Amino acid sequence: MSERFPDRERLLNAVRDSGAEVTGFLRHVVRRFFQDGCLDSAGTLAYTTLLSIVPLFAVVFSVMTAFPVFEAFSGRMQDWLFDNLVPASGEVVQDYIQQFANRAAGLTAVGLIGITAAAILMMGAIDKAMNRIWRVAKRRSPIQSFMVYWTVITVGPFLVASSLVLSSYLVALAEFTDLADVGAVQQRLLAIAPFVGVVLAFTFLYAAVPNRRVPVLHALAGAVFAALLFEVAKRGFAAFVTNVPTYEAVYGALAALPIFLIWIYLCWVVVLLGAEFTQAIAGYRQGRAESLSDPRLALVLAVRLIGDFWRAQQDGRGLSRQELLDLEPDATEAAIAEALQALETTRAIRRTEEGGWVLARDPSTYTLLDLYRDYPFVLADVPARLRDRDAWNRALSRTLREAVGRIEDILDRPVRELFELERGRDARAETLPERPERKVGEG
Repeated sequence: MSERFPDRERLLNAVRDSGAEVTGFLRHVVRRFFQDGCLDSAGTLAYTTLLSIVPLFAVVFSVMTAFPVFEAFSGRMQDWLFDNLVPASGEVVQDYIQQFANRAAGLTAVGLIGITAAAILMMGAIDKAMNRIWRVAKRRSPIQSFMVYWTVITVGPFLVASSLVLSSYLVALAEFTDLADVGAVQQRLLAIAPFVGVVLAFTFLYAAVPNRRVPVLHALAGAVFAALLFEVAKRGFAAFVTNVPTYEAVYGALAALPIFLIWIYLCWVVVLLGAEFTQAIAGYRQGRAESLSDPRLALVLAVRLIGDFWRAQQDGRGLSRQELLDLEPDATEAAIAEALQALETTRAIRRTEEGGWVLARDPSTYTLLDLYRDYPFVLADVPARLRDRDAWNRALSRTLREAVGRIEDILDRPVRELFELERGRDARAETLPERPERKVGEG
């Protein structure tokens, strides 16, 4: 059959390989999600959101009213946010939060400082969770963090409001035009406008919050993934709350509170899954042996990174993590992050203001011995499958094999010899005449 239909066989193989690729990628995302403790982070963020949601909404809507073009849409935006915030109890939660926000307007200076601190605490928790996902150890300065937080708080709602402005424009266009086709197009665009606003907000979150450069296309892909999950979660949660009224039977009028908390938790699970998806686009290596990701080969990877930095230095520039991923396709992002941390610890490289790295040591005087002494690397040869990949691997393999060979010659002795040698020294020490004690007062 395959001989008669070779094109069909190739197509089936391509589909099968693509399916395996997608399955492996999604498994990687889920595995990283649990490894990074995202469920715990979602719980922390859910409780932090409860504390900071009132000041956040106060800031967001005060910023919205500062722009005349969006002031008329402030009420619509509130309705849209709460309709999507808690699918089954949005009106109840909206009434409570609006009451709290109105009371917050009359707080004293101390009270305002408190709720502002709660809002900053929430953004700090988001920052910590995102940087854990992207394996970023270095934190931003307080001023940089505040600027990023303020930008996220203001630009995110701005993007959502822009989609609502577009929706209103389409409604007006349909009312004042005689074109028959506009109505159908307008209905389709109206349906996707809120989804587009969510995608834009997620894209901005994934691109701006991590303390490293995230490609916009990666952030956009993760945002679309998260927005789709958000729609599925919203519909599923609404169906569950509507058809299984357990909380209303137990809590009565207070049922909105646990429902609200559970929904916030699910929202953060979706957001963090989208972040893992975004990070995995660059960090996932499907179908590769991941040879240089073996911890025993950390020295080999570190030396190769020094070579990459040395080449970039010839052009007067540094390298970002994404560029290093492109240059070292046999290593995962996690392995490169660990190697960069090791090189920073040994002060072989340093960070730049742009977020990349450059060499901090002169490779003409910085030796392999210096690198080996400064960090607890394992001395291991380059794997045979990578040895002939390029001239660097061949030269490094010769050096490491010689070093390992000498160490093996020195260490190739029974352990018993060490004990007997030490026992022989102890025996000789026992045969030495004892030195008489000197009494006090003797000359």
